[in-house]
Amino acid sequence: MVYRSTEYNRVLTICGPGNNGSDGRVAARHLHHFGYKLSVYYPKRAPKPLYDVVILWLESPCVPFLSVEDLSMDLSNDFDILVDAMFGFSFRGTPRPPFDVLIQRPISIQNHHRMHQESPIVVSIDIPSGWHVEEGDINGEGIKPDMLVYIL
Repeated sequence: MVYRSTEYNRVLTICGPGNNGSDGRVAARHLHHFGYKLSVYYPKRAPKPLYDVVILWLESPCVPFLSVEDLSMDLSNDFDILVDAMFGFSFRGTPRPPFDVLIQRPISIQNHHRMHQESPIVVSIDIPSGWHVEEGDINGEGIKPDMLVYIL
């Protein structure tokens, strides 16, 4: 399935503090150059020089970084695609704030809008956030993406 920028223009990339979040920020830059209208939510910035470079790449073409106050409760009103770049293969345990709540937002949107077919497309990078890398969605509280993208 291809989600063209002419039909699915508004993209929110939700980035975690690790390598998966960095993949999300790089993907956001590429999507911006392909004509999508990008926003990035990166609530827990990791103090790593490499990550700072990626942030500068994004800020230079004017990709907005949103605060929690900027996010509406119903993300489906503002975005056509949600990119889940919160946690990757090395994640273990239970998500802590603010990610525990962030993981639930795409799930509740999908559940509410599934019958109306108005839900934003959810794309997870590497593995859906909240899933165990080998055992899957053990507790049933992980994101259920429409598409899974693996970035090498």
